[in-house]
Amino acid sequence: MKPIVPRPQSGAILLVVALLLATMAALAFSMNRATGADALSVQDEYEARAAGYLADAAVANARWASQVGGCTSASIPLTALGTGTFSAAVVKAPSKRLNITATGTVNGDTIRTRSVNESNVFDFSKTETKDLGGNVIDTWIDNGAGTVLQSYWQSKIYADSTDIALMSDRYYGLLYWATTDVKNDAQVLSANLILTQNGTGAVTRQVAVQRMMTPWDQKASWTSPTDKTYWTGTDWGNLAFDTVGVGSGSTYTWDVTGLVEGWHKGRLANYGMLLRLVTPNQSVSFYSRDAAAKNRPILRVTSAKAC
Repeated sequence: MKPIVPRPQSGAILLVVALLLATMAALAFSMNRATGADALSVQDEYEARAAGYLADAAVANARWASQVGGCTSASIPLTALGTGTFSAAVVKAPSKRLNITATGTVNGDTIRTRSVNESNVFDFSKTETKDLGGNVIDTWIDNGAGTVLQSYWQSKIYADSTDIALMSDRYYGLLYWATTDVKNDAQVLSANLILTQNGTGAVTRQVAVQRMMTPWDQKASWTSPTDKTYWTGTDWGNLAFDTVGVGSGSTYTWDVTGLVEGWHKGRLANYGMLLRLVTPNQSVSFYSRDAAAKNRPILRVTSAKAC
């Protein structure tokens, strides 16, 4: 099984993609109309689609311009694109969200309108970066595979260890941060897990970060997530949010933007993350929260406040 999958994108990236796709689609339809008119008439359906794409581009353009311009909420003037035009009227609602009415026109007579009310926008010109290092909970669990006293290792608790030890198919790391330091109305733009390796390695070891799906605490062991509950068998996701090769260096960074954004927006329950080695017969160790301050795990989150 390969745990590497495309990462969920942040709202900021999605907005850029939406703008580009809408504009490209509008341009494609407009250019088709412009170059093919002499040879073949273009059906009304295609002109209607082109006008709709132009209106979509205007909505995305209005949101993007407001966010990169410091919450300007400026309207988009009439703009030519191929054989069409688009524009958008923008009004700031009492909630400070945007009401956008966009129009796309092709050949002056095919018109489509898009209306978006109470659109959330964020101030990308004033971002904030915080290290959520102080409130981390971490440990590692051991399934005792290949040992004589397997049940002993499975019940052992490592929460006070200065390391987070990983061993292929045996040791798994657990980390948890609350996201309360990120304002409720903010947009998470990026989130990076930063770990410092304890030791070094002659080979590169692929370390995956996966989503935890069961609550756990510092008394977690292989047999139970807390001293009063048991693991269910579906306790972490099968797919990785990021996988990084750990070699002879000191500090390593995993992109966990999609995971943290999901926690912050409430789309995903925040039970932390799991670390595991992808390749058999390998091991690696990182410093835990009980190590010296300079080596402790960090979750670095960059966010933009709502307009």
